[in-house]
Amino acid sequence: MPGVPSCSQNGEMVAYSLQVDASNFAVGWAPFDTQSGRISSTFSFFDQGFAHGGHVSWSSDNRHVVLMSRGSNSSNPYHLYWVDRESIDPVRQITAGFSSSNLYPDLSPDNQQVAYACLDRSRGFNIWGLCLTSVEKPMPELLKPDLHPTPFPSETTVISHPITPSWSPDGEWLAYASDKDGDWDIYLLHLATNYEENLTGNWGGSDEKHPSWGP
Repeated sequence: MPGVPSCSQNGEMVAYSLQVDASNFAVGWAPFDTQSGRISSTFSFFDQGFAHGGHVSWSSDNRHVVLMSRGSNSSNPYHLYWVDRESIDPVRQITAGFSSSNLYPDLSPDNQQVAYACLDRSRGFNIWGLCLTSVEKPMPELLKPDLHPTPFPSETTVISHPITPSWSPDGEWLAYASDKDGDWDIYLLHLATNYEENLTGNWGGSDEKHPSWGP
């Protein structure tokens, strides 16, 4: 069953995860027909070894993507992978072992950074930015900290979990989801000033988790 679709910037391809057996998911792409609105049945794999992979983010040139995956072992933590669809050596892991899970990557409009949520054993959830100017040795930068103190708080402490970051088209803002006010809301963060705004806080008890920007 296909899941977690992501359309390329030019609208010609759709990437998604596909269940290939009882416990494994492959990640790949297929052509998208803008006239009929249908996805081609021709599915090309990024790599057969991606277990539980998904949440593909496309570069502006439609050649590169970043995705999250457990690799070939479903018991592994999630890491982020840089994929070049036209390279003979297309797949490269870009996050290291400093965290337990790296989730929901989103490439910046200039393709220089990827924002993602990170579940770290000592800090809880945070949103990080990973500089991709050197894919061989990217350096993470904390963009939005969680409300976790260190060490972990007691069970009565309110904890937020910022996840699903999404870059604005001008690269100056991040939209993301957090439950710091009790339910899941969509927030805006201005990266230069740290100004933050809750966009959906007056929507009652509903949960909003996956923001996306228009053109």
